[in-house]
Amino acid sequence: MSVERLAWDNPHLRDKTRRKLMRERVLELTLPPHNKNKNQIADAINRSTGFVYTLQRELVSEGKLDLTDKGYIKKRTLPRDQSLFEDLTKTEFGQFAAVKRWIQLMRQDKVKDFHYQVTNFYKVCKTLDVKPNAFLDDIELVQDMWVRFVEKFRNGESFYMVKQKNRTELKTGNAVPNHYLYSVRSFITRNGKQIPPSYLKIESNHTDNYSYVMLNDNERKVGIDYMQEKFGTEIKNIFVLHHEFGPRSETLFSMKPTFVRQTTTIDGVSCEYYKVLIFEQKQNRRYQKLAITPEAREVIKTLEDGKLIHSHNDKKAGREMYNSCLRSLYQKLGRYDPRLQDNLDVGTEEWYYHNMPSHVIRHSCVHWLMRASGERADVVSSMFWDKPETLKVYAKNSLDAILQQGVCYFCNPPDEPDPNAIRYCSIRHALAYYNNGGRAKNEINTERSVHISNDSNAYV
Repeated sequence: MSVERLAWDNPHLRDKTRRKLMRERVLELTLPPHNKNKNQIADAINRSTGFVYTLQRELVSEGKLDLTDKGYIKKRTLPRDQSLFEDLTKTEFGQFAAVKRWIQLMRQDKVKDFHYQVTNFYKVCKTLDVKPNAFLDDIELVQDMWVRFVEKFRNGESFYMVKQKNRTELKTGNAVPNHYLYSVRSFITRNGKQIPPSYLKIESNHTDNYSYVMLNDNERKVGIDYMQEKFGTEIKNIFVLHHEFGPRSETLFSMKPTFVRQTTTIDGVSCEYYKVLIFEQKQNRRYQKLAITPEAREVIKTLEDGKLIHSHNDKKAGREMYNSCLRSLYQKLGRYDPRLQDNLDVGTEEWYYHNMPSHVIRHSCVHWLMRASGERADVVSSMFWDKPETLKVYAKNSLDAILQQGVCYFCNPPDEPDPNAIRYCSIRHALAYYNNGGRAKNEINTERSVHISNDSNAYV
């Protein structure tokens, strides 16, 4: 009986190509949904466990695999949407020819969030108790179905795949479930049907309003002092790094960042900053961030590489406590009255401060970086998202941004400075400003001296 020859066993391959193919297969088998151990991988690629170990270590050095604290390969779990997707493909829903065709086309087109789209479309079908093919019917009927779904969604009656403690909390007022509509439109169009312009329209929702819910520069400083005084050093440090990097709250309490100290000289100012790598769970990838404010740099000097930035054993409890601290800060700043928290309307700023306290800091970080980079959406986007288009809401020029074009508090300061919204022409000059004690170029601090080394950072 002949044994099938593995691709890397082709004698005509170059050694470099052979190794590349085996590395790709080892990575695939190590990660979800396979999660194979070394012995299983060795059998699959017809090599020794020692060779598998060598390839896995190479993948670790490239950041494609992670290690536990004890030095073992970390077993990752599937992101929730991907795990749900894997389950759905085995159900009656996943066996419909139109669903299979849709998934195949999204895979071919390399749609990154196709797992998310499939699970969302499934929820729509379950909510309405219809088969997927119903959305390939007459567009008038499809539009009526969508109207019914929106009504159920807003009343908290839509289908949820994860059990909720209190269904009454799921009411969403006037919110527009565009994430579900994207999946419906994708299913229809990838099955060869056109959607007339007036049907299944993507509506504007509260994202624009919420994106401007943020702390200004002065409130950030007030927040740092308040967190230290009322809640202690650890909460203050979390707040400082949260505003500096803007991770999601789940990432904030699970991340184990690595810090690389860098120095450079900008227009005569000796500068220090840190390059920071953070793994974002939702996107399942690493992002490079910058630490440039003096507060963040001082906090980083107290932390260890590859360790949590907090001491909570229960990460969920830690997040809840931190959110409570943020609500306390927002109350101090007069952003909302907690006595009215049960009567807040969805879509209002007060609702957002109470229900999404951590996301306020993420928004604040993005707006601060937009001012710090000279409104460079491409630079800021690369630190948060795969696609620059995601930043379009933040990138809309406000009236202040338009009126202050050309202003840089380091090289071209305004006659009447605004401590609430300090801005710069580039990240480079923001770095110089922070390292010059918050002073302009013509007030260079000659007392401070930092050893200069080569700098190859793309942002600075």
